[in-house]
This record gives sequence, structure tokens and C-alpha cells, in this order.
Amino acid sequence: MTSIKLLPRRKVRVRGFGLFQVPRHIQRIDIDEPGKAGTHGWQVRWDGTKFFSDAAEGKRNAGGSLARSERYLQSIYTGPRSRLRDTEHKDKKHRTGIAGVQLAHRRRKDRQIAEVYLRVNPPMQGGVPRSIYVGTENTITQARMRAALRKARAMRDVMRDAYLEALAKGGRARSKPVVAKKKAPVKKAATRKK
Repeated sequence: MTSIKLLPRRKVRVRGFGLFQVPRHIQRIDIDEPGKAGTHGWQVRWDGTKFFSDAAEGKRNAGGSLARSERYLQSIYTGPRSRLRDTEHKDKKHRTGIAGVQLAHRRRKDRQIAEVYLRVNPPMQGGVPRSIYVGTENTITQARMRAALRKARAMRDVMRDAYLEALAKGGRARSKPVVAKKKAPVKKAATRKK
């Protein structure tokens, strides 16, 4: 079980009680209704919601209800969630059967026949998609497509494992920022005018 001590905390000021350090996934609820007692407490938002009232122990105590909500969150918290899909979207136009892998066609200006690629998208934000060449529309076969799909699945698994490892270490996984390399200016050959 993962500890909630690693979760980022923020400061929340509760009127009449002072300042509290509150972990992520716990929110303060203060609803004042005229003529009624109102609703005051902490809400845990993880796998649904659960409310911990300040007045549960007889008198109003924001610190006690926060401690109860933290104990509850500790009992159910399983660590940061991965946003990876196990299956691909059902409404995808070019389905391959592998989440994160797309079938792509590219037609170059000087050619009449399109080239077929498999595009492997990294699971982390800012990652660079990789392409696997399958063939042209005329040269593509089922054997070549199966081989390319095996290669794409292996590449996606490596990307997914790196993502999950980074997620386990730091809580968030992002690839290194992509910095475009500057190309050296092309020097044109000097031509003499006669």
C-alpha cells in the first residue's frame, strides 16, 4: 500500500480553526444555509467520494475530521493512477488492435502510391511518436503487417514500462522536453554571372 505522505499538500484556511496542510484528494466543504446548521467537513475524492463531518464527534472539530479523512484515504489509496488504456478506442478510424498504435498512410508529392506506416504514440505527454514502415499499397502483405505489428507492440511495451517506472518514482511521468535541433544553413554554390 502506498503512503499518502508522498502526496503533495496545500494550505487550506478554515474560518475559526486556522490553517491546515491538506493532501491531494481531500477537499474542504463549507456550505452555510440561512436558518440551518449548514455542512462543514472534509471530502475524500478517491474511487468515489466520502464526507467526514466536523460535527461527527459531538462538537465541531475541523482537525479531528481532517485526521479521520486522512486515515480513510490512507486505507484506500493505491498510488498514482496510470492513464494508459489497455484497449484502443472503439471509434478509431484506423484500428490496429493495439492501444497507442495507429495505421497511417502517407502520399508523397512525387509518387502516386501511398506508403503505409504504423505510428507508435508514447503514453507520456511531450513524447515523440515513432513510425514503423510497413510498405507501399502495392507491396504490403499480411506477413509484413504482422511483423510490423509485433515490432510496434514491443516498442509500445518498452514505452509503457518506462512511463510506469517514471510514474512510480515521481508521481508524474513526462518525457524530456523535445528541443528542435537547428539545422545548419545550406550554403549555395556561388555562381558567376557572365
